[in-house]
Amino acid sequence: MEHFFLSFNISWTISKILPYLFTLVGGVFLSYFISKISQKTSFLLFFIWLIPFGVYFSFNPIYEGDFSNDYR
Repeated sequence: MEHFFLSFNISWTISKILPYLFTLVGGVFLSYFISKISQKTSFLLFFIWLIPFGVYFSFNPIYEGDFSNDYR
């Protein structure tokens, strides 16, 4: 997804952050729609809210040098 944003000449830092923000917003919408369908507890909805972010983060983790000039 970062490559998609980079192809539109968005800065590298913003291209790295936007997918994580979109997954968090997507998780909010997902938990909202699930709460409208069923009467789940708020504790369970909190985990449903984090699932998209966790899946994306597991495949594309943020490394220590991603936002600094450190190449390691």
